[in-house]
Amino acid sequence: MRKMTLPIVLIVVGALWLTHALGFIPDLRSVGGLALVFAGIAVLVSEGINKASVVTGPMLIFCGAAWYAVEQGLVARVVVAPSFLIVLGLCLLASRLPSVRAASDRRSQGPSSS
Repeated sequence: MRKMTLPIVLIVVGALWLTHALGFIPDLRSVGGLALVFAGIAVLVSEGINKASVVTGPMLIFCGAAWYAVEQGLVARVVVAPSFLIVLGLCLLASRLPSVRAASDRRSQGPSSS
């Protein structure tokens, strides 16, 4: 199930985007951002905290929140890209902490012997 989360999220977001582009859904802008936030939370809940989810989950949450904020006029579009890089860098640093387990370790037996 872990490896299926991102593809499923991409399919759902793409399907929502397509239905909006074809005119089947009147206003998807805010809903799409909120869907990404919920997808990020779902990644963290379903996979737990590991080296992959500590990047994927928060980045989905950030992208969804940024999308929502731009569409609602709360944040200027020019602020999103540099903020994205900062958040991505922080997430990548967090994934390299020794206390964060590898994605393949479902049940950590204790500290790894390196």
